[in-house]
Amino acid sequence: MSAHLFNLRTAPVPNFPLSYDSRSPPHMETFEAFFEDWLAQQEAFLDQLLLRASAREGQSCPRHDHRGDGDGDGDGEADRALIEQVLGHYQRFYEEKTRVAREDAFLFFSAPWLTSFERTFLWIGDFKPTLLFRFLGSAVDGLTAAQSEEVERMGAETRWRERELTEAMARVQESVAAPPLLCLLRASAGQPPRDGELCALEAAMAQLKEAMVAVLEDANALRAATGRRLMEVLSPVQTVKLLAVVAQFQVRIRWWGKQRAASAALR
Repeated sequence: MSAHLFNLRTAPVPNFPLSYDSRSPPHMETFEAFFEDWLAQQEAFLDQLLLRASAREGQSCPRHDHRGDGDGDGDGEADRALIEQVLGHYQRFYEEKTRVAREDAFLFFSAPWLTSFERTFLWIGDFKPTLLFRFLGSAVDGLTAAQSEEVERMGAETRWRERELTEAMARVQESVAAPPLLCLLRASAGQPPRDGELCALEAAMAQLKEAMVAVLEDANALRAATGRRLMEVLSPVQTVKLLAVVAQFQVRIRWWGKQRAASAALR
């Protein structure tokens, strides 16, 4: 275990104002407000996760039987209660994300509520599931041989599925260059669509949106499934440590992104 991961407290996220186009659709502004509230709660959960992880730091990790408390003093029960709360918090995020994406799929591929620094980590609207395996390696030690084998197998499957979804997204993007969407180029050059093209364009845009939502939902499902399967392999204390590092990463890149944006604005 890298002890410094739990000794360093993430600096509070400064309330730098973010400016968006006043013509932004209402659902974008609604999601932006939801996301800010969700992040504030995420930071509160981070405090609890770090506290639990620090309290367990001096104890030996339970063996592969993740159903046991590992120490018989109720710590495992407290760990599981916190884990359920954190997972419910993530569930709320993905439910709201899915709802808004069905209204405007294009929004989640630009993610204007994120800083430019945060957007560098995006893969199909959010983080890559394989990031969880990197976090696991830095946050949790003492995996049993059986756990290590299962994690390695799961990592290979996740990388393969990521490649599949990346290729699916590339096919969706390539479809933009196919007729009738090419008439968008004519419109942007001052040549409005010809008779009959407008209806075809609307139908093509609807198909494009549907395809993008499908890939986004598949990517979200992979993210959720990867996290769930990892937690089935890990003990409660190991899961708490992993969730702490994931939350710490998310809060920190938010803080760094806003710091960079504020510095750039002063130049």
